[in-house]
Amino acid sequence: MAEVPYVRPPMAGKRQAGGRDAAIARLARHQHGVVARRQLIWLGYTRHEVDRRIASGMLHVLHRGVYAVGHDRLTREGRWFAAVLAAGDNAVLSHEPAAAIWRLRDKERDIEVTAPTQRRQRWGIRIHEASLASTDVTTRHGIPVTTPLRHCETWPEP
Repeated sequence: MAEVPYVRPPMAGKRQAGGRDAAIARLARHQHGVVARRQLIWLGYTRHEVDRRIASGMLHVLHRGVYAVGHDRLTREGRWFAAVLAAGDNAVLSHEPAAAIWRLRDKERDIEVTAPTQRRQRWGIRIHEASLASTDVTTRHGIPVTTPLRHCETWPEP
């Protein structure tokens, strides 16, 4: 499966100008307002520091280990990105939401993602298990997603 490089923050392990919380804001800006606990740990935050930010209202729990930064009013893209983060490394948006992001469908009923290994189901997310070829995965609006070609090939006939 293709590596999804932006799930690990590009600034991991580096000192950031503007303070530590500015690093969270920069990461969230690139991810439609959401971050994962594992990303914050890569940025050098301790588990206790993450928990303090949850308690203070800076981080809002969306899924286990996935947070909205500053507020919990997310765009559709923010909800999609949160679902991808909740499904773990190398997960991608797929099925109906992938069709919606490529404008092949107007709406989706559920948020669906595909991950290379079996994952525990998360509330509000349908997680499929499949190993995808690198040619089947790309990004759209910064969100890891299956390609339109893969989507059209697997979509049932009307």
